[in-house]
Amino acid sequence: MNINRLLKLSGLMLFLLFIAISAAQRGPSNPALLLDVQRDYTGNIRATDRMWFYKDANGNNLPNGGGQYPLIEVPENNNLGITSTKAVYVRGDDVVVKVKLKTYLGAPDAVVGTLTVDQAKYVSNGTENSISVSGPGTVSVPGSGGSQEITLTFSGLPNFVSKGQLKFRYFVTLTQASGTNPTGYIAWGQTSSAALWPDTLYITDQTPTGLQTVPWTDLLGFSCSWAQGQTGMTNVRNQLAYGIYWGNWVYSANSPHYTTYVNGSFQNQRFNLKDCLEEISNENMDCQDFSNLFSLSAMGQGHSPAIKRVIIPGGDPAFKTNKTCPSSLIPTIPSMYSQYVFNFHQIAFLSGVVDTTSAHWTDSNGSLYQYPPVGWDLLSFWQVPQLNYFLEYRGLVFGPPNATTPTVAPDPTEVPITLHSIE
Repeated sequence: MNINRLLKLSGLMLFLLFIAISAAQRGPSNPALLLDVQRDYTGNIRATDRMWFYKDANGNNLPNGGGQYPLIEVPENNNLGITSTKAVYVRGDDVVVKVKLKTYLGAPDAVVGTLTVDQAKYVSNGTENSISVSGPGTVSVPGSGGSQEITLTFSGLPNFVSKGQLKFRYFVTLTQASGTNPTGYIAWGQTSSAALWPDTLYITDQTPTGLQTVPWTDLLGFSCSWAQGQTGMTNVRNQLAYGIYWGNWVYSANSPHYTTYVNGSFQNQRFNLKDCLEEISNENMDCQDFSNLFSLSAMGQGHSPAIKRVIIPGGDPAFKTNKTCPSSLIPTIPSMYSQYVFNFHQIAFLSGVVDTTSAHWTDSNGSLYQYPPVGWDLLSFWQVPQLNYFLEYRGLVFGPPNATTPTVAPDPTEVPITLHSIE
């Protein structure tokens, strides 16, 4: 199925689902007099995803990428089925959505009534948090296909990283007869209980930055879940690192799977985020892929890691590692730990080293750890010349490639890496 057809069908299915839910809640004997034909989130961050990145606003192909979601998430004139039922906000923001209400073409009478919005909740991972919702109080929608735009403001959303949906009760009660429907008739919505709004909200820690200034919501889907409930760089950083380590990607030091070099220079890298997000079932990645994926995840949450290649200075740069546990294995089991020979290792820096490829049995102080290194200073991550639980030096480096006993390594040379672009 081509992407245009997929976008169209997805938008149509969501629209029909929303109408069906509303009808089911109302009941067949009390048809709605109003349709909500358009939803426009305002004050949100313009976003994209792995499909929309290669589409313009009309659904045409953009071979070089750069596409974004439509300015109006669910537009009224939607013959192409072009919708985005996703909106991105920074924690602490109010969510403001403009909803266009419209009468039927064959109904000449206006719909005039009071608007009730209440019982608002923010729903995430099955948990409902009470929030506030406000609207205009009254509506007056001309007949024969006339329309009116109302603004709903949701306040008090959780002030932490999250992914969720809005749930609230909404209905319009006629204050004057419309056609054969008397005063008091429910013209839109339903009075019995709150209903789940169909759109997904992504709440980030800070304003997305870098190559995620226009964030990819399919990446935010992961990062907001990993960092659910967290605030601040340190907490978000840690949970992103753990989320990637315990995610669906398998560490393989042989070669990069999604990272390529711009003009042949390893210091200028391009990351295939689209394929990475599509191939998330036990796909191999090397240290370059892992550091780039972490960096993009952090950028989406508003933080800016540095990326560096660390190597043995001078002569032969190869070295043997201490025993580490690659991602996809169980770091609490000693037999999962092995030694590897590297020519280099690429890691991210965000107030300390972030290495999502492997877990270490102990931290740099010798305490039981069993997590990937996060927030370590570089020299402690590199090597601490004091034997650990495995009778090895702590940190990454054991010694030269053929070493059989721990050997003190020189301090590493740091080579800065630029994540040049994504595709």
